[in-house]
Amino acid sequence: MKKSIYAFLITFLTGLSLSGYGQQLKKSIPAVKYGNNPKTGKYLATRGIKLYYEIYGQG
Repeated sequence: MKKSIYAFLITFLTGLSLSGYGQQLKKSIPAVKYGNNPKTGKYLATRGIKLYYEIYGQG
C-alpha cells in the first residue's frame, strides 16, 4: 500500500514540475515597428485633432 502511494506521489510531483516547461511562450520580435515607424508614419491635423496614421502595402 505504501509503495503505491509513494509511486503515485513521485509520478504526480514529477508531472507537476515538468508541466511548467511546456507553458513557456517564446516572444518574437516584430520585423516592423508598428506605431513608431518614421518612414510610413504621418500626421493629419483636422478640427483641432492631430491624428497619427501609418499605411502599409497597397490599398
